Amino acid sequence: MTTETLAGIAGLKGLDGIRKTTNPGELRQKSRDFYWFSPILNEALDDKRADLVVFPADRDELARVVSAAVRAGIPLTARGGGTGNYGQCVPLAGGVVIAFSALDRIVHKGAWTVRAEAGIRMSKLNDALNEHGQEMRLYPSTVRLSSLGGYIGGGVGGVGSVTWGMLSQPGNVLSALIMTIEPEPRLIELRGADLAKVFHAYGTTGLMVEVELPLTARHAWVESIYGFADLAAAIDFSRAIAEAHAILKRDVATLEWPVPLALKRLASWVPADTHLVFVSAADIAGDALDDLAARSGADLLYRKTAAELKHEGLPPNYEYGWNHATLNLLLSDRTTPVTYLQCGFPLGREKELIAALRERLGDEVHVQLQWVRLGGILTCFGLHLVRYVSPERLSEVVAIHRQLGISMKNPHVYELEHGEPTATHRAMAAFQA
Repeated sequence: MTTETLAGIAGLKGLDGIRKTTNPGELRQKSRDFYWFSPILNEALDDKRADLVVFPADRDELARVVSAAVRAGIPLTARGGGTGNYGQCVPLAGGVVIAFSALDRIVHKGAWTVRAEAGIRMSKLNDALNEHGQEMRLYPSTVRLSSLGGYIGGGVGGVGSVTWGMLSQPGNVLSALIMTIEPEPRLIELRGADLAKVFHAYGTTGLMVEVELPLTARHAWVESIYGFADLAAAIDFSRAIAEAHAILKRDVATLEWPVPLALKRLASWVPADTHLVFVSAADIAGDALDDLAARSGADLLYRKTAAELKHEGLPPNYEYGWNHATLNLLLSDRTTPVTYLQCGFPLGREKELIAALRERLGDEVHVQLQWVRLGGILTCFGLHLVRYVSPERLSEVVAIHRQLGISMKNPHVYELEHGEPTATHRAMAAFQA
């Protein structure tokens, strides 16, 4: 660390009235996210640490931290709940991590909108909305820990995307108030198409201070799990539910056996050699689901209301899907290196392409499918579980997916432009400059 950097850090430590820490344990904890899902990112990022963590309590304190850091040339890293998978909140060059956890107030509640500070936990926000008979349209599967700003800056879709589409779809976010990274920080309100400058930008295009969301009516969600001996039949069933506009739902996923072996809390409900379909739907959809299940040959293995989940200490279904499947697999078997891939299937070709993957890769890859709407069109995302051998072999597996016509995003890099290079990222870079 240079003399200038040491002096800059010392100056930030001296900012009066702002909570801060240099405790080694807290520095480590606040310098990490779930990058260790990737062996490649784990090797690249595991030794990265901040020199200081600050906890601004309001936008004035935030502006003081930003101004002091910019003037001293100290790197800044934005930190929400730390539930991302790509090293979004890892300080690559030390410096200061800004923890937003104290910026957690609801600023304004409209008839069908809410504006809140970026550090609010999404579960806290949703609980407050439930008191008004409302809820968020979309939220990450890590809603219990994730922050609002972290979701906008690091998320893509999540729970609700099967109905409402992806986070960046027009109308799913109404506005974002950001603070610029300058000697004299400014506040800029982004709306409409300008919001593309902050979606999934990891906080590199400005620090989110407040976010405004549209709301929907609260529903009584019921969690159902169906079993199939045949994976193709499971895919057909999950697609039928996802396509059924009249069935109120927030999540539909398919998980290939033997991955369900890692779901220890479901062991008493799930028979061996059974592929699973997870459905989270409104209580009024029960009869429609049962009718589809009867016609599809599905076995209903499990159905729980929210009250039953709470009483039995069980999570909602979305905590078995998305990247929780990766987490459960990593925690259940620490002897077999496992990682994941993110991919997209051309609609209607899921079964054909999965059969082709099986022919090329055998049991090296197992599929997990999430149904979402992209641009209003139903599509199928895959978060495939991969037996990890080496970076070179992982690249070969990615290449095989692409050769078959399966689109891929790279979750094993922390640079925005290398994950999925697009014109949007060029616009982000121009806005950042």
